[in-house]
Amino acid sequence: MSQSAVGAARRHVLVVGGGVVGVSTAYQLLRAGLTRVTLVEGASQVASREHAASFANAAMLSPGIASPWAAPDLPPKLLRYLLAPASAHLPLRYRLSSLLARHPSIALSALPTPAEHSEQLDTAVEELAQLHECGAGEPEHPTARLVRWGLSLLRECAPARFELNQRRMRRLAEYSSGPMMAAMNAELGWPHYDYQALGTLELYHGEPAQAAAAAALYTPVLRERNVPHAVLTAEQCLRLEPGLALAVRRGLLSGGLHLPNDQTGNCLRFTEAVAAECERRGAQLRFGRAVRSLLRAQRPGQSEASVVGVRLADGEALLADAVVLAAGVRSVELARAVGLELPVYPVKGYSLTLPITDAEKAPRSTMLDAHYKVAITRLGDQVRVGGLGELADLDRTLYADGVATLRHVVTELFPGAVDLSGAQPWTGLRPMTPDGTPIVGATSVPGLYLNTGHGTLGWTMAAGSARVLADLLSGREPEIDVSDLSLSRYC
Repeated sequence: MSQSAVGAARRHVLVVGGGVVGVSTAYQLLRAGLTRVTLVEGASQVASREHAASFANAAMLSPGIASPWAAPDLPPKLLRYLLAPASAHLPLRYRLSSLLARHPSIALSALPTPAEHSEQLDTAVEELAQLHECGAGEPEHPTARLVRWGLSLLRECAPARFELNQRRMRRLAEYSSGPMMAAMNAELGWPHYDYQALGTLELYHGEPAQAAAAAALYTPVLRERNVPHAVLTAEQCLRLEPGLALAVRRGLLSGGLHLPNDQTGNCLRFTEAVAAECERRGAQLRFGRAVRSLLRAQRPGQSEASVVGVRLADGEALLADAVVLAAGVRSVELARAVGLELPVYPVKGYSLTLPITDAEKAPRSTMLDAHYKVAITRLGDQVRVGGLGELADLDRTLYADGVATLRHVVTELFPGAVDLSGAQPWTGLRPMTPDGTPIVGATSVPGLYLNTGHGTLGWTMAAGSARVLADLLSGREPEIDVSDLSLSRYC
């Protein structure tokens, strides 16, 4: 082993965030030969119901549909959604009551009060007295945050930007869900997480010509990257998914796009299995320890202060050679306190987990309703219905209209397949960038790295983005082009 590799292996890396992205990051760091890895998570477990977007997501590993929300057809749709009646089933909704609130109660619930903050600083251990603490600071007003992010989103809707962003997303998604996931599954002994590799079927409404036009947004880059796919008629969709019989008979569908290499599974179970393997390999997993702030100090030979660790909500300081923010939307305020503005917005998604009552009428794999932006996925003897996009800042309230839309989609496409009375509802905040690609890599602040902003494709991109970060931290050359993955693309 080279001297530089030995030095990298001895580095202590601290990962903030216990969702699928953070846990995958810890795992890939260990695989890369780093022997001192600590993961810190404010919740009591990995992929927690309250903190992570991984708990009950849409259950898809879908590189085939990896594409940015910021598409050329989005601006006119946004106007229609804004003007639609409150009772309409919409794929994207603005929650004005949350956006007009100064600070939603969920926003900084893990942070101490100013009095507690002062007391904890006064009692800090003497040897850390020289450290500069960078707390979360004063957050932006929710409306200002949305306007800034929304304007960036609209700029990315230009056709040339859409094509560039789509290619970037697919590069990372294919690497992640292909060789990286295959390697993880092989090393973990194929853990039982309701894994299937039966593909994704994207469904289109309207006239057949509209379906062809919708598919045409994606097929050029699919052909370019040699991704197996097929544009199908409604009758051909029925052959793949017999449970769609009534929907096809009623003329609700005009066609679909089939991506046979896509996969499905239970992201929570997967994350738990990876976390257990991290512990087995020697990582320290510290749950119930919310990070309050980043610590900075000037290291010998450096002209500017580096991030040298974190301070927890209980006042404890954890020192490290490098800190990785992989905490989804919670990364934003921590990064802002050290002068970094992350273009990441919390887009709330909804899901229902439903028991199957008639297996013959239920889906076999995963469908994505292109109109409602809702996925319907088979998970053993259950169906996961997930999706939508709600712009409500950090408000995680389960609103009835979001749940109603999911119920509408599953009963419209698969009537009689599931027990709606046994639904388990959930919401999570998905960290979304304007261009759809996560922010992965080093920052302008020494010692601070990012792995956040995965949006609706957190699980799809988790293994790949984690491997990229592990390569960078261990001094290895990444296997894919990473020149456009870091925060610098927004500078």
